[in-house]
Amino acid sequence: MPLKTILIDDEKDCLRVLELELEKFQSEIEVLALCSSGKEGLYAVKEFSPDVIFLDIDMPYMDGFEFLELLPNKELVDIVFVTAHNEYAIKAIKASAVDYLLKPIKSADLVCTIEAIVKKRRNTNTNRYTFLLNQLKSIQANQMTKIALPTFDGLTMIQISDIIYCEADDNYAYVQLMDSAKLLITKPLRFLQEILPEELFYRNHKSFLINLKRINQFVKADGGYLVMEGGSQIPISRSKKEMLINLINQQFSI
Repeated sequence: MPLKTILIDDEKDCLRVLELELEKFQSEIEVLALCSSGKEGLYAVKEFSPDVIFLDIDMPYMDGFEFLELLPNKELVDIVFVTAHNEYAIKAIKASAVDYLLKPIKSADLVCTIEAIVKKRRNTNTNRYTFLLNQLKSIQANQMTKIALPTFDGLTMIQISDIIYCEADDNYAYVQLMDSAKLLITKPLRFLQEILPEELFYRNHKSFLINLKRINQFVKADGGYLVMEGGSQIPISRSKKEMLINLINQQFSI
């Protein structure tokens, strides 16, 4: 049975284009309403009890996040945010494992989103929207301290300060934590680079992203490498060495 779906966007042309694109997925998605405001969306939710909502972020009077706060039974609905730019929102969405699409929407991205929705319907996380809203408020205040990372079992919430480094593993990545635990996440290293605070984390090598505050030693021998808290030795790309030294100096006020 197709998933009951409503679309919310104040730009009517965008609504129509998205509706036409979703017609390609009639076996998975059934569009029941097109809404041009958050208020209309809330009425449509009450009428149709949708499984999925494609929700524009930047709308007048009631934006996407204000709509989300008023949405009843959040744990029963999958939200796909649609945005043209809003960088901080994209980071929060990624960190909370909520689907999003960038305007103009690409067909390939939409295919991936539909696949993700179908998978998520099998493993619903009832706390993710509350976590998302908290993340947004923290990012706006530049105080984000915790993130949700996608694993094969679902989502794992961790303190950002507990991350020592992240290591690429093809399309996945390992996250080394302070308690010696090593977490395998179902996203590539570039995902972590995008969501973690850039003032704290640095891509010092194609395979590594390090927490600058967890560096114990910079060693010049053998082309240069870092000794991190816990004793791990991390290589440094030659092209990144000068920038890394500058960042270390800034972090430790050398």
